[in-house]
Amino acid sequence: MEPELAVKNKKVVYFLYTSPGSYPILGHAVRCLLADGWEVLVLGIGTTGTAANLQLKNAEGLQQKTLSPANAGLRQKIHFIYFAIWATWQAFLWKPDVIYCIERLAAPAALLSRLFLWKPILFHEYDPPQNPRSVFEQLLNFTRRVIAKRAVACVIPNEEREIDFRESLTPKKSMMVWNAVSTTEIKSERENRIGSEPLCLWYQGAINAGQFPETLAEAVASVPDVILKFVGFSSAAWKDYPSKIIDRAQELGAVNRVQYLGTPATREELYKLSEAGHVGLILFKIPFRDPMAGASQKAFEYMAAGMPLLVPDIPEWQRFVVDNGFGRACDPGDPDSIAEQIRWFVEHAAEAKQMGIQARKKIVEEWNYENLFQPVISVLNDQVKTKETNSMKSQDKQ
Repeated sequence: MEPELAVKNKKVVYFLYTSPGSYPILGHAVRCLLADGWEVLVLGIGTTGTAANLQLKNAEGLQQKTLSPANAGLRQKIHFIYFAIWATWQAFLWKPDVIYCIERLAAPAALLSRLFLWKPILFHEYDPPQNPRSVFEQLLNFTRRVIAKRAVACVIPNEEREIDFRESLTPKKSMMVWNAVSTTEIKSERENRIGSEPLCLWYQGAINAGQFPETLAEAVASVPDVILKFVGFSSAAWKDYPSKIIDRAQELGAVNRVQYLGTPATREELYKLSEAGHVGLILFKIPFRDPMAGASQKAFEYMAAGMPLLVPDIPEWQRFVVDNGFGRACDPGDPDSIAEQIRWFVEHAAEAKQMGIQARKKIVEEWNYENLFQPVISVLNDQVKTKETNSMKSQDKQ
């Protein structure tokens, strides 16, 4: 039997045409790679406003380089082309073993680097594309197809998406890795005080009608003493939506029981605020634009905090949450359906608390990013081993 090759001096470069700090999952992956002995270079785009506070944490072995963002229009299109050239040049100088592309917007840059540097590519699609509405989006979809076929592996964070990706794009290898929390974010075992105080429904994330329905305010108003607290961010198109929810609660006489706590500046602050919650809410509109079970990080964040979940009553969430005994399901568009499940949590506090305990146990033992990301690290290590094996064979021939 041939001896196992020692893998050392491993280098991976990330391509993303976005601010690196906007992807918590990227931070988890980087920490996993650093722990496995990889050096990591992240190439992305800077950002402005409050989002500029979201940054990857500096660590030994990690380098970050970003270009300043460009305004929309012709200048942005030129900027996009420049990014592809710049990223390829940075990769050439750094000499990575693998190019790691994590979004469709970075696919052209990754493809250009592949053509000139002939490095293996791993494609990790955090967010799937929508229907193309322009020539530019059609170009992105084309490069996505090319990358998918040439990548050593493609990683998708949801079962339904992975099946569709595999059947429509026929990659060499596809893998499913959920957008789970890192073990570093599971600070200590927190007691869920459900049953010992008024039930607190908790929501964190994007605040819009597709993810945080107005029917929720109606449901809370119909169940006495229940409190709803929510934090997060709204895009420009939905900037007035949190106020709309509060106004609706006021109309229904429940304004004191519906509280918006703003946008946490850090993930540490987010976790601190979430300690008030008893039941975590995931109420994507049915149908939602994409399958989200496993891809929605908030589910894992709630579970890590020991909360049972209230999720949409559709097959993907039934399999992920309800069948595992981690929560209940409802119709997010029906306030009566939501209210029925809220009452269940109120009336079955001990059972609900046990759901949260089992959910947290699952996160600690299995559903954490360090565990789920390990197969991807194995694929990356195989690329380095293959390179070293080929190098040794070449030296032997000489």
